[in-house]
Amino acid sequence: MKLIYFTQARIPSKWAHSIQVLKMAQAFQQIGCDVELVVYNSSLGEWLNRRKLLGLIWEQYGISTRFKINILPFSMLVNIEKRRDYGRLSLSWLMAYFAKWKKADVIYARDYLMPYWTAQMGIPTIAETHVEPTDFYQKQKLYEATKLYSFKALVSISGILADQFVEAGVPKRKITVEQDGVDFSAFSFFDNSEILRTKRDLLQQRKAIALYAGHLYDYKGIPLILQAAERFPDISFVLVGGWEEDIRRIKKAADDKGLKNIKLVGFIPNNSVSVYLKAADILLLPYSAEHHQAKTTSPLKLFEYMASGKPIIAAALDNIVTVLTHKRNAFLFNPDDIDSFSDAIKTALTNAAESEMVSKQACFDVKQYDYRERCSRILRFAGFDV
Repeated sequence: MKLIYFTQARIPSKWAHSIQVLKMAQAFQQIGCDVELVVYNSSLGEWLNRRKLLGLIWEQYGISTRFKINILPFSMLVNIEKRRDYGRLSLSWLMAYFAKWKKADVIYARDYLMPYWTAQMGIPTIAETHVEPTDFYQKQKLYEATKLYSFKALVSISGILADQFVEAGVPKRKITVEQDGVDFSAFSFFDNSEILRTKRDLLQQRKAIALYAGHLYDYKGIPLILQAAERFPDISFVLVGGWEEDIRRIKKAADDKGLKNIKLVGFIPNNSVSVYLKAADILLLPYSAEHHQAKTTSPLKLFEYMASGKPIIAAALDNIVTVLTHKRNAFLFNPDDIDSFSDAIKTALTNAAESEMVSKQACFDVKQYDYRERCSRILRFAGFDV
């Protein structure tokens, strides 16, 4: 089955959705599809250096099963067309025609406009979206697409988001809910000496490592981590990831508080993240309830945390508690509550037997979120034999 995967994601990039796109494309290839990933939000310079760029993609994202990647230099057109309807002169129509010319059996799109044109052309189409479109034109086109016969499935990452789509008029029978996933190959083989070296570097002569991986925005719970660092000076709080400006901002905030137990690692390639997770004693997911996506978020790091075999301290947000249960496969706390957060940290670090039990359960539970399982379920829902 020829599957063409369209994405507006910048690849490579520091954005989590670029990881998800590549891991999904790999998983579709692994379950037997002939995959072509079309990355059309690239610059002319990236297109001219696409051979070098492909090598970087395979290495940075730890892709073990190769598939075809088509890098196209249409970033300028993508930006121009985001809020304008150019109809059959649009880039989306051109890309849909490209898929028809390629004789695609199915289109998979992380895109709001593409599904309308591919479904109009009679190509079986699946779209995945992690947020409700905010732009009226894009929203209108996506919702129109779902009513077409050739549109087979809209993949949502939460039940709450799925309900919002139904309320907006998307046929319920075409919506499937799938949490994000994990690539288990990243956790299959480890150099123990590398993990030990990393652990020594991160401990900073303290008793334990509490690690967070991801962007350093306030709504991710970074201010809460700084508060916890004040309460637990004997713990090394390690922050992996973030843009340079955010790293500088957090460093200044830590310095202003006189914190010596905050370590900012900065961005590391996705294929190295598992080493840091393995080196930690506990893993932090302290998302704030104040963010507009708090009820629907399905963070990639959650499933990587679960696969790492380390205790997870997570905010009890609406969609997260559909995956995690307190003292079963994680230690949950009340969002934005420093006392509750501190109690969860203390419990995880002082109750070794319970932490081990919780971690093992998380490792077992996360198997259902393997990207290959996720892709198979989506294709079956859309009516394909896999």
